Amino acid sequence: MIFILPSADYEFYLGQNHLPEHEVLFKPTEQLLNLYESLGLRTTLFCDVACIWRYREWGKESIASQMERQMVDAITRGHDVQAHLHPHWLQTEMINGRYLFAEKDFLLGSLRADLDPCRQIVEQLLTRTVTYLQNLLQPMDPNYRCLAFRAGGYGLQPREKMILAALIQSGFVMDSSIIPGLRHHTSTHQVDFSKVPRQANYWLHPQGGIEDPGREGEGLLEIPIPGYHAPPWQAWRINLPEALRQGANILLGLTKKQQPRGQPCGVATKGHTAPETSRLRQAYWRSRAMLNTRFHRLEAGPSLKIMESVLEGYLATLPHHPPSIYLSLISHPKGMSARHFNVLRRFHQRLQRYRRDSFRCITFREAWHQQAEKLRSLITNP
Repeated sequence: MIFILPSADYEFYLGQNHLPEHEVLFKPTEQLLNLYESLGLRTTLFCDVACIWRYREWGKESIASQMERQMVDAITRGHDVQAHLHPHWLQTEMINGRYLFAEKDFLLGSLRADLDPCRQIVEQLLTRTVTYLQNLLQPMDPNYRCLAFRAGGYGLQPREKMILAALIQSGFVMDSSIIPGLRHHTSTHQVDFSKVPRQANYWLHPQGGIEDPGREGEGLLEIPIPGYHAPPWQAWRINLPEALRQGANILLGLTKKQQPRGQPCGVATKGHTAPETSRLRQAYWRSRAMLNTRFHRLEAGPSLKIMESVLEGYLATLPHHPPSIYLSLISHPKGMSARHFNVLRRFHQRLQRYRRDSFRCITFREAWHQQAEKLRSLITNP
């Protein structure tokens, strides 16, 4: 059985929100929860907890409280809530609506230049994260446990072994930060998952880091977000419908009606954008870039063909399939349009209709209950 764990990074834009927080996060998250409930499924919100803490420090109590209320509501409705941490929030300032922070503060492993001070602050942050979520959610569900982690910016690096040790010490038992095959280096991100094991699930341990699996039951169970690097001919076939759609939208002037709700960190503000070019040129270059995109992750996006191709392509790269495989489908409510929601619905409906004997959707909490039962069985019947 292949278990799909739907998940959403519950967060604001890291550069600037162009709309009020309700429009950026709360409304699309409610749409996402409603969508899954209409399908008889549940999802997991990975909450950017440091954002809540910082908003509260800024005196924006209404926003912090609304985020907490939405998480509590999700738990009462049978969804799951787990930990997402962008540590840069703790030093972020808001100036003229923009979020400003030092690039060194973006990743856990670079918060301090020296290892020991960095380890100390990472351990404190992770312990605070677990305590915060459990104090918030256990009054509604006494059985709730903060057990899964997703690093901000997928940043288990640098100093991955230190971070893994701190996660284990803080009580985490699962991680979902790795996108196999992803390499992404910018002024803020340092991601290289090109050498992770060719296994769907394995145990992360401080001794082996992210590339050398630990012994079963020791460390953190990795629930990856599938990634697929397609050969050129296949990439064109996968991307062509979306490339044509995006190009047509530009030619018809529809993109100006679909402005994003915000912008990521490291993106120029509206006042520093490049000069306008003709729609024809914009359509050409956008379609060309889409056609030549060879790496995709399993994310709730605008193309059903890409989502299905990533899932099948990733599974095809595995040398063998164990009886149970756990994979996470990621989404970002802040960036989801009506098309994204429609594609996500169709993706799950097709799994339910045509693949129900081999695919099932569960939460991270349910996945750990299954794993815990498996480990108890191994101990009882070695």
